[in-house]
Amino acid sequence: MKRIVLEKINFNRTVLKLEGSCPEDISGKSFFLYDEKTGEKIYVTDTEINSGEFRIEIPMLACNGEKPITGGKWFFCATVSEKAFEHIYVTDNLYDRIYQYKEPETELNLEIDRADNNYLHVFSRLDENTFSFFLLVEYEIPEEITGIFRLWKHNLKQRHHKRLTLVRKKIFSSSFKFFNKFIKKTGRRVLFTSESRAEIGGNEKFIYDRMIER
Repeated sequence: MKRIVLEKINFNRTVLKLEGSCPEDISGKSFFLYDEKTGEKIYVTDTEINSGEFRIEIPMLACNGEKPITGGKWFFCATVSEKAFEHIYVTDNLYDRIYQYKEPETELNLEIDRADNNYLHVFSRLDENTFSFFLLVEYEIPEEITGIFRLWKHNLKQRHHKRLTLVRKKIFSSSFKFFNKFIKKTGRRVLFTSESRAEIGGNEKFIYDRMIER
């Protein structure tokens, strides 16, 4: 059996575009992404097959039943029969590029970062044993809060945090104004504000450096 081979891989925004070929006619085949760990399959609907060539587009944010693709190792496969399927490989040129370019900004990979707990990373990879093509997906979204009690607890925590932050700011501001007004200025003291850091930085570092100079 002749192998189906990918010739082009390109991420256009959040859409993965694939082009490839096979010496045999592949008009009757279906393409899908397969997670070997879970056994889940995501069938590709936007395909253009012309005898031994194909073009495919996979929207990463809407390919899984109008939902984003989930995290995992998703192998790109094609059907052989009702129960059998085959993995898809890459050309020698793509083989070199996948191993040479692993930075998120390249066209072979996709990286969306909205927050520490809200991101989507999709990397083009090759299996170390079979050299078949797969997508390494890292996906996380904020947990959806359900239930009246959990929602009430979350809102209470948010309000408490805001109030506590406001109280801290007022105490800090009042303390600064008090010392600025009532502490006698002799030229030997310096009063300034600075964020808390593990290392010396900002205003504190500037004053420390000046002290060392003198």
